This record gives sequence, structure tokens and C-alpha cells, in this order.
Amino acid sequence: MNSPSDRAYYQALAEDCEGWIIRYAPSLKITFVNSKLAHFLGKNPEELLDRNIFTVLPQDKRGIFLRNLQALTPKLPKIQSEEAWIDCKGSVRQVRWIGRGFFDSQGQLLEIQCLGSEITEALELQTSIENQIPQSRLESAYADSPTMPDIGELQGSFCAIASHELRLPLTAIQMAAELLQLYTLTAEEQQECFDNLNLGIQNLTQLLESMVFLERMSMAQACPCPEPIDLANFCRQLIQEFRFIDSRKHILTLICPQSSQITQLDSRLLKQALNNLLANALKYSPEGSEVQLELIYQDGNAIFKVKDRGRGIALADQKHLFRPFYRAPNVGDAPGSGLGLAIVKKCLELQGGTILIESEVGVGTTAIASIPLSPCQ
Repeated sequence: MNSPSDRAYYQALAEDCEGWIIRYAPSLKITFVNSKLAHFLGKNPEELLDRNIFTVLPQDKRGIFLRNLQALTPKLPKIQSEEAWIDCKGSVRQVRWIGRGFFDSQGQLLEIQCLGSEITEALELQTSIENQIPQSRLESAYADSPTMPDIGELQGSFCAIASHELRLPLTAIQMAAELLQLYTLTAEEQQECFDNLNLGIQNLTQLLESMVFLERMSMAQACPCPEPIDLANFCRQLIQEFRFIDSRKHILTLICPQSSQITQLDSRLLKQALNNLLANALKYSPEGSEVQLELIYQDGNAIFKVKDRGRGIALADQKHLFRPFYRAPNVGDAPGSGLGLAIVKKCLELQGGTILIESEVGVGTTAIASIPLSPCQ
């Protein structure tokens, strides 16, 4: 894509995108910037070309920027970050960036492209939700308690936040599709576009499915409908399903009592919660590693432990895990909506249950879900 016509096509495509785009060489020289980002910085695109990227970076972000740049490899070519930037009027704006390195066949870094999306309004909406509904109400254990917030109160704000969250994957899909349409690409470049399309679609699908689930809860379609369940058999079937879905990329194991325990639970809500926990464990664990589901009966509760040996979550990030749309900084380019754990928490709370996360970076994560056992009548 080095011909003048290719460069013209790329520029037209980048100018049509909703987000900000900047490309630079390993020497840190800016090779392209679209008008939206240049306008944010109070410049013309031509003024920024060939300048050092440090001229547009906030000074306190330069060390993090260099560490992120050094972390790019052919096997891990993407990195995501959220940063505060100052616009040309002096206002602080929150920006989510996805950086991608382009490498030659020898593994040498050729160029870096960063796709940015302003998320200031989304974060303000999120803060507004948290301020309007005290944490003590959000942590209420019973859905029918008068202190439990109604999801309908939050739905409008959720949708507003989601509209921001949709922009980045939609922009990635748009760019990849138009590159395939407009350019004569090598087989490797075509595969890169297909990968970006698939990743964008996964992100959109997961976000939309999560939003549909929240909508159902707001319409009282997720009220618990208890039925007799053999929990051991339930877990065995679930593990079998995930072994098929995972195509045996991981070692999925189950530990559970040999004796049957029949209890009254909503199987749909329980499955939604465990599906999300197992999917997270697989998503953030290296291939070939073990993901374990353990069922324990203790003190009148059914306890489900989902344990992985993945990347883990920093202690400072763990307090935000159940915040809707929150994703830890080390998720990389793994698809996700940031709603999974919020949904898990709600599914368990609807049945009087709780969720606890124990995690250590580089060691792994254990999610502990507990639900009171209700004997069959």
C-alpha cells in the first residue's frame, strides 16, 4: 500500500472514520494524522506530519507511551489504553486508544497505528449512575428488597454509554471492510483485515447480547423461576459444552461431589452467570492451561469456584470489576463488553447469591459464586 493511489484511498478512509487516527514510525516521526485528531489538537494535519509524536503527547504520558511501544511484538501487536488528553481549548478529555504495530517478515517494527475514541461523556454518564445509586443499594443481596435499584432506572444511561462503546468496534469494522474493497492487498494484509473484522464483530455481538439481557431484566423477564436442579449434573453438562466450544484449546476440569444434590434454583440465571465466568477464564488464559470449575456444598450454600491460570488482575483494578463497561487495562485486544461481571453479579443477587473475585497478576484468577441452597418442596 505504498502507491500514491493507495495512500489517497487510505486518507479518504481515515477521514471518514468516527475516531481519531495517527500513524508513526519507530523513530517516533508522525507519518499520518486525520483531520479529527488534528482539529482536537488545534492544528492542521500538514503541521503535524514528520514531527516527533512527543509534540502531541501530554508530557506525563510519554513514559507510559514508550513502555507500551516496547511491549509490541509480532505475536502481541495490539495494546489498549485509556488516557486523559488536553484539547486545544485546555479542557481535559478522556480518550481510549488501540495501538497496533505493523511488522515485516523478519519481525522488525515498520509502523504503528493508533485509533482513538473520546469517552469523556461515557465516563461522566457512568459516574452519574454510580452517584445516583449508592453502592450499598447496588450491593443489596436480594432483588425484591426495597433497597435494590431497578435496572429500568439505569437503562437509558446504559444505552447512552453503549452508543459510545459501539463506536470503536464499528470504526475498526468499517476500516477493515473498506481496505478489502479498495486496495490490492497481499495475502497477509487480507488476513489482517479479516482478523480485524472478526474481532470487531465479536466485540459488537458480546455488547449487544449483554444489552439485550439487561433489557430483559428491566422488563421483569429475569425474575427467578426456581426449578429442581441436580447441580453436579448441571456442572458436568456445562463443562462438556465448553469443551466443545473451546475446541480443547484449554484443559477444562471439574471437581464436584459424587452424591447428587437437588435444589431449587433458576437454571437460566445460574447458567448465564457460570457461562460468563467460564468464558472470561478461557478468554484470558493461555492455550494449553487449565481452567477449573469446582462445586462445593458448604453451610447451606452451593459454591462454584472458577479458577484459571491466566494473566490475572491488579489489586487496584479489582474494586472496579463489577462496574458496567469497565475493562481492566491489561485485557489487550481480547473481545469483551465490560458487562459480563455486572451481569454475573445481578444473576446471583436475583437468587440471594454473591460473587467474589480473587486474583494476582501473572498467577491467575478465581471467581467464587455462592448461592443459598433451597430444598425441593
